[in-house]
Amino acid sequence: MKLLVFYNMEKNRFGRWVMQGFPAKYHALFGFGFMTFTGPKERVSESLVKHELIHHRQAEREGWVRWNYNYYRQTYCYGYLDNIYEVEAYDGMGEPLTFEERKLVDLPFSHESCWAIS
Repeated sequence: MKLLVFYNMEKNRFGRWVMQGFPAKYHALFGFGFMTFTGPKERVSESLVKHELIHHRQAEREGWVRWNYNYYRQTYCYGYLDNIYEVEAYDGMGEPLTFEERKLVDLPFSHESCWAIS
């Protein structure tokens, strides 16, 4: 499934409603084949993109329906920070984005990211 990525979602009514929902204000959101970020592409942090891409890989690994069921069950039973999917995503946030990941989310390439190709 192709991943759709939307930036600058705070600029439209739907984006403000979803991204600033009650009780927390989200800076990024991952769903069935899409990823949204509140800020413009140039200002979104690479670690946040990496976090959401880890969720994308988790969903591909388990299947979209199973991942969503398990993700929300984990959150309900153990809380957001003890959710195993969030623990995995937070642990992987420090890794740099690969060339393929930058291409997938349509981020500009830097000289540092060119050296990361292996």
